Formats: sequence, structure tokens, C-alpha cells
Amino acid sequence: MKTSFVHISVREVLLGVLCLYLYGCSETFRNNPLRSAGEPKAVSITLFEGEKSGVRVKIVAQDSLRTGSNGFDILLLDAQSNALLTNASAELTASLLEGDSLYIAPTVVLAPQDGKLVGNLFLAKASAAWRLVIRWVHQGRADSVVVPIAAVSSWRCVPLQGRDARTYMVVFAEPKTLQVGVQEFEWLILEALPGREQGKVVTRYAPVVDFVVTFETLMPSMGHGSEGNRNPVHTREGKYRGRIGFNMKGDWRIDVFCFRNGVEVGRTFFFFIL
Repeated sequence: MKTSFVHISVREVLLGVLCLYLYGCSETFRNNPLRSAGEPKAVSITLFEGEKSGVRVKIVAQDSLRTGSNGFDILLLDAQSNALLTNASAELTASLLEGDSLYIAPTVVLAPQDGKLVGNLFLAKASAAWRLVIRWVHQGRADSVVVPIAAVSSWRCVPLQGRDARTYMVVFAEPKTLQVGVQEFEWLILEALPGREQGKVVTRYAPVVDFVVTFETLMPSMGHGSEGNRNPVHTREGKYRGRIGFNMKGDWRIDVFCFRNGVEVGRTFFFFIL
């Protein structure tokens, strides 16, 4: 009986091993529990449109609501003439009651822009039980509208458990849509301040203004970082601006390190698909 042999070169063996390695890596990161969905397209959502005390109110979310920083556009119109109330002032806040725990978002003073009132509101938890409140003052008369809203979980909002026994929230606020290449970014850092009020655990959030923040980028499936990065510096009200680069689309991890007075307070990371 004639025996046949299959001749395989060393190069072919090495290529096969490499393919298996890359496949294994891709499967590992594809099934990574930290893996998040890719960046969705921004689609504005009308949350409320109605009339209150002679004022027509329209509340629009600039994108689907999620944990982290959410943009809102508010229109206040005279119900009779449909004219914009250009001299009206307004503020936005939200609260979430879960059992005996109450979470209160920082109040946002809305700013006029192109005939609208705009602002970014921080939502700390994913829940369908948030109560959004807009309060306005026009010609000495004040009123408000309460709207139920739901927020889903997002990679953009991550906790940081500090070595000082405090809890902080780090938010990738801007840009709303990340792209391949170098771009400016803004992070929001808040401290969770729990207390007790009327038998409830009430958590409020205060901006952190004294952190020194550094970061490192990593594409886990490829084993490299990126170029063009610049550590963020504090600008105002807990907002930190810097520059970040992404070489290509795929899985990205950003490790964030926070320091106060030269001592590391803690670290956390963002993990997402570009």
C-alpha cells in the first residue's frame, strides 16, 4: 500500500498559528463583557409638547437619553402669538426615586442659542423612572413642567471609587460622536454626595474642580495605543478639556487616572467600539 504525505512548509505552519491566535483574540474581545455597542447616529426626540399658563413648551432631547451628559433643546413660545419668549430664563433638573434612595441631578441653567434654550443634563443611573423638570420665569411669572423620562446605560458614564472612600463619576461628554483621527474632547467629573433627608438616602452631585487627569489609550484587539493625545485640564464646573486620537475603527479602551495634590485618588476606564 502506498502512503502519501502532505508537505507543509514552516511558513504555512506559522501562518496557521497566527490565524488561530488572531481569531482567538478577536473572539475574546468580541465576547468581552465590557464591550459596548458602537456609536449610534444622533436622533433628536421630542419628550414633551404642550401648553402651561399661556406658554407653549417644547422639550427635545438631542439624542436618546442615557447615563452621562444629555443635551436638551427647549422652546418657550407665547401661546397666543406663537412668538418666542426671548427674555425668558429657565433651568432644568431631574430626580430618580428608587425605594428609599433619591438621586438628584445637578441643576442646569439653560442658555439661549438660535432662538432656543439649550443645556446638558447629567443622569447618573439607567432607569425608566426619572422625572425631568423644567422651570421658567417670564415677565415675573414662574411656572414648571414635569416630564417622565427613561435613560439607558452607556459606556460614556463610569464610576471611580476613590482611595479617599469617595465615589466619583467620570463622563465622556464631548464629542457626541467619536471619529477616527485626532479630536478635542470634554470630560465631566462629578462627586456623588450621599446624605439623609426625611428618611431617604439622597445623592446629589458636585463638580470636581481640582483633579489632575491623565489617560492612556489602548486598542486591545491590536495591542497598540494611539497618537495625538493631550491630557485634559479643568476649565469650569467640573469640565476637563483635552485631545485624543484614534488610529482606526474597532475596540478601544481609555484608562483614566485622577490625582489630587500629587496623590492618585483613583482610576477607571472607558471601553467602547468606534
